[in-house]
Amino acid sequence: FGISRQALINDDLDGMARTPQLFGASAARTINKAIYSLLNSNPVTGEDGVAVFHTATHGNLASAGAVPSVTTLNAGLQAMRLQKNILGKEVLNIVPRYLIAPTKHAAEIMKMLTQSTPAQTSNVVPAYIRSLTPIIDPYLDGFSADAWYLAAAAGSIDTLAAVFLNGIQKPQILRLDGTAVLGVEWVSYFDFGAKILEHRGLYKNPGV
Repeated sequence: FGISRQALINDDLDGMARTPQLFGASAARTINKAIYSLLNSNPVTGEDGVAVFHTATHGNLASAGAVPSVTTLNAGLQAMRLQKNILGKEVLNIVPRYLIAPTKHAAEIMKMLTQSTPAQTSNVVPAYIRSLTPIIDPYLDGFSADAWYLAAAAGSIDTLAAVFLNGIQKPQILRLDGTAVLGVEWVSYFDFGAKILEHRGLYKNPGV
């Protein structure tokens, strides 16, 4: 990214101050896209050579797509609670923390998670569902406007991770004398990787 000598003199765009902020925001979006791309691609990982989301083997993929509701969320919660350890003997009782969804489902999700006293008693949303933390991200829409996910809290079980070279969690920025412009140029780089570590703490509904 370059700023011409004239712009530096006039400082019309406040480019010197805003450039690091813009690079930082871009880096955060890049991580989002990498993570959501992994969820959408459903890679093979783990000890059994099966795709992360698999109905028969892992029990963490809904057999029929549906919108988020008390019924479909409860099915996801049940599936996660019934997950067993690697030996298939011990029930892990994994409780999801996050409801991850595209913007298409934002209205019904926010209404459901915040409505504690509806007009009809039969429409009451259980507290264990309202305790979910919603994550609504438009980058999910770019992969699927329908699919939504449940994920366990960090620390309860491995799910997915973004890892950073030497622990540096922000883009590195170099300032150079202009080569393509008469002024100043910035070069930014960011070393990170994204990986799904464990299927048991994740659940997917293909949605509709």
